[in-house]
Amino acid sequence: MAFDASKREIMHKLQEVIDKSPKGSVDAPIVDMITRLNAHPNYVTCSSCSGRIAVFCGVAQTPHDEDSHLITKGGKWLVSSHAPVTYDEFASSVLADPTSLQGMVIFKHEPFIMHVQCRDEESAKALLQVGLACGFRESGVVLGNKRTMVAIRTTANAMEIPIALQGQLMVTDAYLRWILDIANQKFHANRSKTDKLFAAMRTSLFFDSPPAPTDASTCTSRLTQLHVTESSRLAISRAGHATVL
Repeated sequence: MAFDASKREIMHKLQEVIDKSPKGSVDAPIVDMITRLNAHPNYVTCSSCSGRIAVFCGVAQTPHDEDSHLITKGGKWLVSSHAPVTYDEFASSVLADPTSLQGMVIFKHEPFIMHVQCRDEESAKALLQVGLACGFRESGVVLGNKRTMVAIRTTANAMEIPIALQGQLMVTDAYLRWILDIANQKFHANRSKTDKLFAAMRTSLFFDSPPAPTDASTCTSRLTQLHVTESSRLAISRAGHATVL
């Protein structure tokens, strides 16, 4: 079948990357989740990020352009951490020589995101319902000619704040400390949400023994509501999600 051939190819490429990189290609906090999904006959992960705190220096348009604050192309990551970041770590990577940062510098917190290819529409619905029930409200399904994809995602804990332009800091040190503290709080909230997602997957997709109530009770309750609704399309529509099922 087309899905099985695609899964074999994806898994082969994933293993090649892991073999060549000491870090591997899957973020450590979600290795177990990705491993379990890829072991399931109906799913294969195409891309994922556990969530990160990052600082990006983009290439801005030249000053004479009308919209010189817009990033066009290129740039580099000054910070990309899948763990909380201390102020000293942030300062050593970003503030050591601000004048060298010739472009727009953006401070970010990017929450968990995962793209999964599914065997069929029913498999996609099952995974999507778990994601929506656990609060990943911007999740959705894309039906292509050859692939059925589910994106599990939410913008609830996202941050994107300009902090410097053309070598000049645009915010105070106190403000930087404040947004870094907020980002670390969002990082922990993102980790908690991701853990609940995995717990719900284990009971709903992998049929493991139920976890402790604190792990996924909220997700399980919402998932039950989605399952008993007469129409899955209607349930998703009422929640305000644009999906194709």
